[in-house]
Amino acid sequence: MTRYAELNAQQYHALKKSPGLKPWLSPAFNFIKNYVFKLGFLDGHEGFVIARMSAYYTRLKYKRLQALNKGSQKWHKN
Repeated sequence: MTRYAELNAQQYHALKKSPGLKPWLSPAFNFIKNYVFKLGFLDGHEGFVIARMSAYYTRLKYKRLQALNKGSQKWHKN
């Protein structure tokens, strides 16, 4: 998952810069989309974990994109 976040962030970096609040709103919306709109809550704990991991991936992606936009080669995965 971390590797795909890295690759996706590099692709986004080549296309555009990260808008202001999107790195903070996208993970939250991603969780809500997967847990509520896609009925993940019907799967119980597993649905919660899947929605949470999807939001975590989105957060990693934007965290790496921010690091790329700042010119940093190092980034923290947490």
